[in-house]
Amino acid sequence: MSIELLEPVVRTVVNRLVDGDYDAVVAGCAVSRLSADDLRQVVCNYGRKFIVPPHNAYHDLDIIAVKGSEPSRWSVRAPLWTSLTS
Repeated sequence: MSIELLEPVVRTVVNRLVDGDYDAVVAGCAVSRLSADDLRQVVCNYGRKFIVPPHNAYHDLDIIAVKGSEPSRWSVRAPLWTSLTS
């Protein structure tokens, strides 16, 4: 999977996190180990407000194919930025 194909998807997920739309984050995943409430709690416990990263922050996504997955799946690590004030 190329970064050009995954980048818009990752941007959407990060923007939903920034907006606090945890239901949409989880609903947009074929498989999730967290519920929307779990995700909300983790973000709340982190104690910082997420902000939209700059455009170039997505140029170095960490994308790894999950071996043996059918259909094909990828592990993607993306940048999360926070404001200086919480």
